[in-house]
Amino acid sequence: MKNILVLGGCGFIGSFLVKRLQEEHNVLVYDRCEPVYEFKGKSIIGNFAEEQNFYEILVENQVDLVFHLISTALPTDSTHAIEQEILTNVIPSVRLFEAMVKANVKRLIFSSSGGTVYGESFGQPHKVTDRTAPICSYGIQKNSIENYIALYNRYYGMEFIVARISNPYGVWTQQNRMQGIIPIFIRKLLDDEPITVFGDTKRDYIFIDDVIEAFVCMIEYCGMERVFNVGTGVATSISEIIGIIETEIGKKFSQIEYKDIRKCDVKENVLDASKSKEKLKWSIKNGIEKGVIEVIEKIKKNEREE
Repeated sequence: MKNILVLGGCGFIGSFLVKRLQEEHNVLVYDRCEPVYEFKGKSIIGNFAEEQNFYEILVENQVDLVFHLISTALPTDSTHAIEQEILTNVIPSVRLFEAMVKANVKRLIFSSSGGTVYGESFGQPHKVTDRTAPICSYGIQKNSIENYIALYNRYYGMEFIVARISNPYGVWTQQNRMQGIIPIFIRKLLDDEPITVFGDTKRDYIFIDDVIEAFVCMIEYCGMERVFNVGTGVATSISEIIGIIETEIGKKFSQIEYKDIRKCDVKENVLDASKSKEKLKWSIKNGIEKGVIEVIEKIKKNEREE
């Protein structure tokens, strides 16, 4: 049993992760609010961007492993918030790494973005050895944090794993919180609302349960690999997603507005996760059709319980 600090434990991925980890470990949640889901560990309310007490948090709670899931940025066509995003993401991450060195906490798992750090796939799934070429500030920030993590490994021996996650989606039942275009489109269709599509892009959509199992596998991993792709290896277009959703719900969208692809979006992104499957002994349990069905069922369940 480990003492695990989850930074961003009230967020979408963090909520699922904490629920899974607390079955086997002592979990400490750090976020802007208290967990609203069933939680039996300790929580700390704080602002990651302004936190000056990382060292005290690590030492007082005898932390063995840190999950860094916090990000205040999203992919966007604008550049007006870049300076603020650096101040609230990159700099506090470095402050965290300094505290980990001082507190002798050697294990870190960082949630990066396989959907943005590589750039365009050009018809071939990205391997972890591929050159990174992000086209949005969000991806650049994730890539920068990855590089600083590698620097702290080189200078201080900080052990780390970077999880480059493709496009996670799902619904958190207790909070009715959803992430990804799939649950958003499902909700829109159930409510007979129109949707907007920015280009017929192709993405590697991965169900949240599979992401969490990859994280769990990383906890016990002791090999030499440092970067893992967390994706399905399958590219699905927006038009295919729309077709699957309409088929499973049994009706058509009333209106679909098509717009040009945004500057922050790659046309195609898909990850080669063969190394993750081999080294972590991890496997995908939910294909896109099964994942869509799971999301529909959870959204309808939430409706019944409201």
